[in-house]
Amino acid sequence: MSDIKNALNRIHYWFKKNYPAKIASLASGLSPLEIDTLLSRLSFEVSKEVREIYQWSNGYPIDECVDDWIFNYMFLLNLESAVKEAKTWAEEHEEIARMYKYLGKPVLPVCMSDMEFLAVVATDKEQTTSPVVHISEIAEISLRYSNLTAMMLTIAESYETGGLFIGRNGYIEKDEKNYAAAYRK
Repeated sequence: MSDIKNALNRIHYWFKKNYPAKIASLASGLSPLEIDTLLSRLSFEVSKEVREIYQWSNGYPIDECVDDWIFNYMFLLNLESAVKEAKTWAEEHEEIARMYKYLGKPVLPVCMSDMEFLAVVATDKEQTTSPVVHISEIAEISLRYSNLTAMMLTIAESYETGGLFIGRNGYIEKDEKNYAAAYRK
């Protein structure tokens, strides 16, 4: 089993054991053919990690997730919504299209909360991983994780060690010290 699938299964297990309602509506994964069909609509390639995450789960449509956030303070965007959003960014006015790039490369959003995104950077065909960037509500882009696997491993360990937890209000909260320890690994 790959590291990313292991991390995703650990996250799923933690929620199933502690807060099953949070993952009850998480969509099942897509087949490799379904993933390839959706990704073929993009003008760029994405890493193999993206395929693995969407084989695990197809997440939520952009307009249907209320508070089932399991990836820190974000939810997994379903692949159709992610591709549509990426195409919108690429096809917008030239200035907008430049804003939604990291080091000159286009990005595919995979997680979202309100108006913020975590996105993977376009890759060459042979790459297995790619950086994950944070896109703020004012389209500021910054590197967040070295790759999607590192992101999921950090999140899994954070839940298991108390770095991330569900607070009294039902939302994900963070213990900065424990989260930082997982993030640095």
